[in-house]
Amino acid sequence: MQSAHGELEDSHIIVKNTEDIGRLYSKSRLGKTTSENHLKLSLIEAAYLLDDQKLTVHRNKQKISFPLLVSYAAALDVGFETKFIIFQSLRNRGQQVTLCKNSSIISFEQTKKEENGHEQHIGVIALSERNQPNLFQIKEIILQTRSKYDEIWIALADEEGDVTYYLAAHQQLQGCIPHHDYPKLIGVLLKDRALLFDETNVESLHSKEFYGKFFGNGLQLSLVEAAYLIQQDILTLTIPHKEEPLSNHDFLKEVTHYQPDLPLRLEIFRDLKRRNMLVKTGFKFGTHFRAYTQPPDKNHAEYLVHAITDEYNGSWAEISRAVRLAHSVNKTFAFALFDKTNEDIFYLSIRRLRP
Repeated sequence: MQSAHGELEDSHIIVKNTEDIGRLYSKSRLGKTTSENHLKLSLIEAAYLLDDQKLTVHRNKQKISFPLLVSYAAALDVGFETKFIIFQSLRNRGQQVTLCKNSSIISFEQTKKEENGHEQHIGVIALSERNQPNLFQIKEIILQTRSKYDEIWIALADEEGDVTYYLAAHQQLQGCIPHHDYPKLIGVLLKDRALLFDETNVESLHSKEFYGKFFGNGLQLSLVEAAYLIQQDILTLTIPHKEEPLSNHDFLKEVTHYQPDLPLRLEIFRDLKRRNMLVKTGFKFGTHFRAYTQPPDKNHAEYLVHAITDEYNGSWAEISRAVRLAHSVNKTFAFALFDKTNEDIFYLSIRRLRP
């Protein structure tokens, strides 16, 4: 099949031949028609067709090669090569992809037909593995485009040009663990854990909401569990050799030496409890919490939850490891995004997917 012909004009390529337009626009769903009945291709679309030998490009009668077009486009659009790799990946998978306007983040929108014949509209965020993850920005994309897109995907191109796809979503966490009333409990704070030796009542605390872990005849609580119970006016702690009980303020001041991010973790722990979730440490999975919607004797933890603020400076490699680990143990990985200004919490789940 003879390749189509296009002319490079600033930041796009113009195709004028009627037969070429029909083949590229009507059949391949590439480009946009103009008022002059021409076809306007983006530089990414043109590079894709040029690489596939389905298009030749000229400028002032000079033929433009694929390397020259890529260099030209990269000078106009930082990150062009990343977007091209992802565009090419989606098209090669048989996906219909349309470039979005007026957005440096959502690079493409995709239409995917479901088995029932309905069309699913998907927004795809094209990123390089070297981009700094801005999860709060992804949160805003999800909130601002929820009436437009059925799903938001993150497409990550690594340094070898391979693309990994993730589904990013607002995770609505809700459990069925009821809250219970407990008698006043007294314990002792030993550096990075609290110990309770009230044999009569610690059994109830553990069996009803699975707080802590047995320690001899008593119960050891994590610092975040202890902080929560103190705030709920259930627990009072003392320090060895001191009879004066610790106030909530004094407790937090004492333990943040061992766990500086405890105030952040406490915000998320409290919110998860409000959602009737059962919350335990996620240390063995490399995250802050594992969260259950049902008692552990009935079901495994469905979620791994990691608390962050907008100061988060992790990498996509770290997120990739966390998501892969969660998938391998049949759990959903979710970031708890804590907005310190509005004291708002948004749960952003990230899952691997295959387009």
